[in-house]
Amino acid sequence: MLSGVEVRPLHDEAELSFIVGIEREVFGELAWTQDMLIKEYESPGSQIMVLRYGDRVIGYLIFRKFIDEVEVLRFAVSPNYQGRGYGRLLFKKFLEEMKKSEIKNIYLEVSPTNFRAIRIYESEGFKKIGRRKNYYSNGEDALVLNLKIGG
Repeated sequence: MLSGVEVRPLHDEAELSFIVGIEREVFGELAWTQDMLIKEYESPGSQIMVLRYGDRVIGYLIFRKFIDEVEVLRFAVSPNYQGRGYGRLLFKKFLEEMKKSEIKNIYLEVSPTNFRAIRIYESEGFKKIGRRKNYYSNGEDALVLNLKIGG
């Protein structure tokens, strides 16, 4: 594991302020607001994993469980820490947790231009199963990816 790094569930709403900042840096006009993040945090079935380096959150993954399926809703690492293996570490820890559970399928949408994320997903065995036209508010399509992990 990268030195000084911890991956764990979000402990409290105070950590959401770090996530709000990362959202703005990474997603710009497509960023979720603090209200949206709080609503997701409080939503049944939703979970947030954070990647901490020292005393700050530098990445996160938001997902929702539905019986034996999971949908990844958000996944980002602060631009200051991108390209150094932190995102891959966070995603691998997420997958390890899912493989320990009753989850059989993981789904996610990703921008076709988000090459870093696509590389991580494909290296972990995700397959493209579809495309959503005009998925994002800026009119960009989304690729739909799936990973079968059980049953």
